[in-house]
Amino acid sequence: MNTYYHQNCSNIDLFEMGADTLVPFARNKTRAFSNVHFRIRSMKEQDLTRVNHLLDDKKWIMEKAYLDCAFKTNPRDFDVAETVDREIIGCYSSLSFTDNLYVSGLWIVHKDYRSSSVGYKLAKTINRFPDRNYAGFIWPHMQDKINMITKSNTTQAYTTWYNSGRIEQHVDLNPRHKHEEQVLIHPLKHSTLSAVIQYDTQIHKVPRKAYIINWISNPQSKTYVAVKDGKLCGYAVLRFQDTCLQIAPLYANNEYVANEVFLKIASEVPKGCVVGFTSPLENNAATKLAARYGMMGQGMPLLMVFRHDPIHLDINKIYALSSTSFGLC
Repeated sequence: MNTYYHQNCSNIDLFEMGADTLVPFARNKTRAFSNVHFRIRSMKEQDLTRVNHLLDDKKWIMEKAYLDCAFKTNPRDFDVAETVDREIIGCYSSLSFTDNLYVSGLWIVHKDYRSSSVGYKLAKTINRFPDRNYAGFIWPHMQDKINMITKSNTTQAYTTWYNSGRIEQHVDLNPRHKHEEQVLIHPLKHSTLSAVIQYDTQIHKVPRKAYIINWISNPQSKTYVAVKDGKLCGYAVLRFQDTCLQIAPLYANNEYVANEVFLKIASEVPKGCVVGFTSPLENNAATKLAARYGMMGQGMPLLMVFRHDPIHLDINKIYALSSTSFGLC
């Protein structure tokens, strides 16, 4: 068993590392006790409900669907922090896409333990495989902290902007541009699933067949594809969630195709519903599309960073990201 110290604010906390080892940390001033013990263990399926309670506390609604999908895809990449009385007080998750690449996902700690070292201890799992490339979406102010945890200088690949709003009702949902050839938009059929996966891999750059199948096969998802000259040239997923809907992803070969797919997706949105839409700022056409339909009112920047060499994506084909939790775009 190895022992090491960790600086936490003005306190020095003692940790003992080992399988299922209970970890003491200094008193959290928001709790009415002087000493707390917790352990880091692998997450189990029956933990999903309790982890989702942490999301309720944070009002982190959009993460639930991604959490369920990613856990179903690869549960081995999930850890939780648990007290001696079996209270789950934190979760860190990632998703391995290849042997050399994994992407960070949900990293959350119960509000009463955020001045402790629970979050840091959970995130230390990032360094289990220091030679593997790590990627993740982070807030700009978090990059220095991630560099410290990963013991690296992360490289920024691009910036995203998370939007949510009601699609403006006065917008014509059936515009046609005569100078463009007609693109067929239709619901996903099982016969086109392999084409969607192939197209997704071209955009995402790494295969994620299991994740995409889990995502689009959920009964809360509606998927539409764009076909031109018999070839798939775009697709989008509308995901129904607890308090809002999410367009995730929307990929298209060009602005015209993206607009056509968006309009079809918009026709499925009940009047007055809030829709989330995360677009890369480097894609001007995506920003224009979001603004055109009234979805650029509120937003927060996120950075996609890599521990090693970044994967260079075709940003011009990314109009809405598939996930800011378990994906590269």
